[in-house]
Amino acid sequence: MTKQTTVKVGKHRNAPRLWLEGKKLLNSGFARGDRYDIEIVDSALLITANNNGKRVISGRSRDSGITYSPIIDAHSLQWAGMFPGWNDNNGRALIEYAHNGRGTIRVTNNND
Repeated sequence: MTKQTTVKVGKHRNAPRLWLEGKKLLNSGFARGDRYDIEIVDSALLITANNNGKRVISGRSRDSGITYSPIIDAHSLQWAGMFPGWNDNNGRALIEYAHNGRGTIRVTNNND
């Protein structure tokens, strides 16, 4: 099963920035401390869980440190052409969460 949502594509260090957080990440198989990779596939970003991945999922403490909300906070100038409006903090991305616990998220442009 796949769930979809849209998020703002912001700007960080002069590059497009994605910030994904919460239960949708957990349901998709991503938890704080897990490793992952991001690659461009067919004009989309593919975020996949990978035990040897280059990136690490961070987290925010909830309930006085009893639970953590996972966070993917990523930016790359390579994505600049994928999300028009990012430079003015007006970019939008369509996020497709695969709710199968396998660690897959697909991100595409959502500027209409």
